Amino acid sequence: MRTYKFRLYPSEEDRRKLGETLERCRRLYNHFLRELNEQDDIPPRYELQKELPRYKEEHPAYKQVYSKVLQMVLHRLYGNLRSLSKKKEKGYPVGRLRYKEKGWYKTFTYNQSGFTIIKTDTRLDVLHLSKTGEIPPRMHRGGRGRSSRSLSNGTPVGSGTPASRPTTGGNGSVEAVWSP
Repeated sequence: MRTYKFRLYPSEEDRRKLGETLERCRRLYNHFLRELNEQDDIPPRYELQKELPRYKEEHPAYKQVYSKVLQMVLHRLYGNLRSLSKKKEKGYPVGRLRYKEKGWYKTFTYNQSGFTIIKTDTRLDVLHLSKTGEIPPRMHRGGRGRSSRSLSNGTPVGSGTPASRPTTGGNGSVEAVWSP
């Protein structure tokens, strides 16, 4: 699979929405990590995913975040737990997962659906992220196939890398990477 990176150009409103989504994902991660720390046995991820609709009802701001993005937060949390347990099995000293403070949770993922790349006649096509908006990337290459994933990642602006970029793979997979 080949991956291409393209720079995104979000408006101020889009930057605000992306930042709010990132913050809500961070808070959700910390909420469910706290719940897992309070329990003796770790339930299957799907049990916690069943709680997401109730959580969204209790916290209406989370209705502004696409449901698959919230599910991927739990997927990430359980992936971190899996990595920790594998290290423990190999004999490494491990502690507990840490809560993500502001600035330490930098990625959210649109998995399977909720995003599309809308082709235009110019190099500035449009990446549509459900419940976030449309953000123009500069498409210097075209991807083939279908889009399967979109990821938004915050890296420090001015670090020498493009501030924001979506990625499209040779098989059509897409990652959208953004910096606050």
